[in-house]
Amino acid sequence: MPTRRALFLAAALGCLAVPALAAQDRILRVEGALTARTYPGLEAFLSNSVGTIVGLDIRADADQEGLSASTDGGRFVAYRPGSGSETEIVADGGFGFQHGAVTLEGFFSVKDGGMNQGIVSLFLERQPDASIRLSDTPVKAIRIDRLDPRIRKQD
Repeated sequence: MPTRRALFLAAALGCLAVPALAAQDRILRVEGALTARTYPGLEAFLSNSVGTIVGLDIRADADQEGLSASTDGGRFVAYRPGSGSETEIVADGGFGFQHGAVTLEGFFSVKDGGMNQGIVSLFLERQPDASIRLSDTPVKAIRIDRLDPRIRKQD
């Protein structure tokens, strides 16, 4: 039987759910390998997802041509150097290292990080898994290589 403390904690975590989650009928979770080829699709997906919660379970080899994915100053940073891409993906938390690759896993609130030196930043703010799980919002997995970079929201 749950104690009062456990029930209070569960109720408090449920209240911590991000306001963006309340308007979502499902959460899309992107899974797979982040490469120079799959980056444009992820970039478009995240640009279209500003103001929402997304799930990520991606990995990026540190040494690959056409993609920079690393941790810098306690943040995950990915971009395509010299590709004409003018967007970087920055995550505050949820990253780690596994078998020589940088991994990014969890639920994130997607925010417009502004522009710095002509580079648009998509900022991913880590959200507690418990608040997502307690919300009962369905999570749908999508393979990263299925994301179409041509699909862009029109403002």
